Amino acid sequence: MSELRKEFGQRLRRIRRMRDLSQEQLAEKAGITSDFVSTIERGLASPSFDTLQQLADVLAVHVSEFFPPPEDK
Repeated sequence: MSELRKEFGQRLRRIRRMRDLSQEQLAEKAGITSDFVSTIERGLASPSFDTLQQLADVLAVHVSEFFPPPEDK
């Protein structure tokens, strides 16, 4: 499993819980299945760009909130 996919899923779960939404509620509002939300949160699947934007819209965050900040080099 990709580290980025795993971290993305963890961030999605954290933001979803902060919004007090169940996986089912998020899925319904984003137009996807709750099974897909679950697989994303577990780092087993990646959303398309369109789904990524839908999730961000439902959760009222910028898409960048799902990703770690760039590391300083």
